[in-house]
Amino acid sequence: MKIIYAWPPNTIEEDKKRNNVATNYRGDIYLPNGPTRRDVIEHEKKHIEQYGNDYDKWLKRCDEDTDFRISQEVEAYKAQFKFIEETMGKEKAKQAIVSFAKFLSGNTYDNMISFEDALKKLTE
Repeated sequence: MKIIYAWPPNTIEEDKKRNNVATNYRGDIYLPNGPTRRDVIEHEKKHIEQYGNDYDKWLKRCDEDTDFRISQEVEAYKAQFKFIEETMGKEKAKQAIVSFAKFLSGNTYDNMISFEDALKKLTE
């Protein structure tokens, strides 16, 4: 796994409008806006673990199956939460989980889940 300070090769203009802090592509983490927090890296590492050797199949399924995409993002946010809790403490982790639920229920993820449902899934 490499960390690359650029947009991944598969990025389209629409993705760039989202101002992603981090994304992954075929086993590498791309940081188009420069260095980011370590917990964000943990989130992307979880996605790399999720798709293993078949990035294209995983990405296609994420695009076509909202429930699957939510499950993958929840798992990645939980990994990020765990890292924050272990390195910054429980109070920061509690703040982070609310932030993650807002993000997951917002425009970046096409409002595909409500805040309440996102928070419930993140804390199960």
